[in-house]
Amino acid sequence: MLNGQSLGASLGTKRPLVEPPAVAGSVSKFAPLDISGSVLNALNPDAVRFVLQGEGEAAVRSDCDEQLLFSIEFAAGCVKCQSILIEGPEDAAPRTVKLFVNRINMSFDDCEDMPPTQTLELSSASSTTNLNFVKFQSVTSLTLFVENNLAGGDVTAVSRITIVGQPLATTNVSAPYSPPRPGPGPGSNPSPRAIGSHRRPRDSTDERLEEERMMLRRWVPAQRLTPVLTHELTLRE
Repeated sequence: MLNGQSLGASLGTKRPLVEPPAVAGSVSKFAPLDISGSVLNALNPDAVRFVLQGEGEAAVRSDCDEQLLFSIEFAAGCVKCQSILIEGPEDAAPRTVKLFVNRINMSFDDCEDMPPTQTLELSSASSTTNLNFVKFQSVTSLTLFVENNLAGGDVTAVSRITIVGQPLATTNVSAPYSPPRPGPGPGSNPSPRAIGSHRRPRDSTDERLEEERMMLRRWVPAQRLTPVLTHELTLRE
């Protein structure tokens, strides 16, 4: 410990790039995501739905060469990806796979010219790889460029692609905006009831002045009433 801090903290240890493992006995918040998509340079492109749905009934096989290009979308819209599983036959499973986040309509030339979000180097026919935790936090689409295969042959085959992650909560932008109602502050219009509540209540002094005013009406001529009342009320106030 150095000044109450660990040595790793004092040396500026970087944040881990993968999601920390779940605590024993706890329930993981990640699960396989519902995905769909398409594939280029495939001999049987219609089989991609079985590959992405995890059914494994048919493998997608490359056509002209060993490369395949998968374009994947998520049913949840925007997701956080934690890991990916890629499977294939022993004699043609993928080896080098490049991942591109949120880049749609990519071509083979784009995949070779642009830097990938993450590159996977697979060593077996069924491989699960943790994804870069920082770079896969807000994913709406994912492109998989299968560059070659384990056997080094001209045909690459993929039988299953499973992405584990978590949907991100979205804001409902279709709801109409309702501005807050102004409170009784400066610039607001108080109600008539609020205005009336500030009036001074009548007391016995007001009633007595009213009685004296009526008595003066009886004894003072009309032309002299106003000056007298004014003088009288001024003295009493």
